[in-house]
Amino acid sequence: MRAQEHVNVIGSNVENLIAENIRLKEAKIEMAKQFRISQSEKNEMREQINKMKRQESNKNIELIKLVSAAEINDRVTSSFIIHIIHKILPR
Repeated sequence: MRAQEHVNVIGSNVENLIAENIRLKEAKIEMAKQFRISQSEKNEMREQINKMKRQESNKNIELIKLVSAAEINDRVTSSFIIHIIHKILPR
């Protein structure tokens, strides 16, 4: 009788493990469904990323233009100051 009880316990444990394994697989499938991203969502994300890259590029171009304009302005200002100094100072 004792051997039969052990067999029953082992059988019950195996059944529980199989049931738990099935629940885990179902949960895994459900999680995968929740995290699946549609192609249209991927495309929308790519468009947003590309838009941000274009904006960043445009900002970099604006910054380069501002720096260039500032350098030109410094040269013009320097030339103007030198011109005024030459006019004021006696030769």
